[in-house]
Amino acid sequence: MDKGLKIEDFDVPNNMPNKLNSNKKKNLQILKNNKDKPFVKRVLNPDNKYIEKDGQKATHFMSAEIDDQGQAWVFPMIVIQDGQLVEFDDPFEAMEYNKSKDNAIQFKNIEEADRFSRTYKTDEFKEYYKKRGGE
Repeated sequence: MDKGLKIEDFDVPNNMPNKLNSNKKKNLQILKNNKDKPFVKRVLNPDNKYIEKDGQKATHFMSAEIDDQGQAWVFPMIVIQDGQLVEFDDPFEAMEYNKSKDNAIQFKNIEEADRFSRTYKTDEFKEYYKKRGGE
């Protein structure tokens, strides 16, 4: 049985010299600051729940969009409803649903939101699914 991970298990180093590591540091800080959001909990504590999508295991399928008020948000297109993973087809419907469930993270601009939505996975998250035939 896998040990559940906690945000404290992830290092957020202070001196990471290159841009890749800088992005990783920012992402870990964002996850730490939002550790109570359901999708963040699933990132930090991966499990065997996933949807097959184009031959890959999909657990979140993150998206970044701007709402009607001009605010940038990151949110999952795959959510847990009644204990089951459900995938939204429409990103704006997913955004509104996730905002209503406090399951989205607001960013100051769409560029930052988009970067996070593409690079949010921790090394531990990727390793968990790699061991199980994903990613």
